[in-house]
Amino acid sequence: MRILQISLVLSITFLTGSVYAGTINFSGQLDLIELDSGSGVYSGVPIGTVFFGSIDDQTANGSISDGITLTP
Repeated sequence: MRILQISLVLSITFLTGSVYAGTINFSGQLDLIELDSGSGVYSGVPIGTVFFGSIDDQTANGSISDGITLTP
């Protein structure tokens, strides 16, 4: 069954040029800061801050924001 699913996806990709082309939106809370050198755009942002953003799966262009600072 898995081989059939993979074959169908490959066939759809071949015929249409894409399966899931488009913008991928995401959001969530900041869980971890490994290193804060004090010089980054989001330096000092507290754990639990909500971030959101999007990325284009074809061009890899996107951005992320905490609602105050937008980073392309």
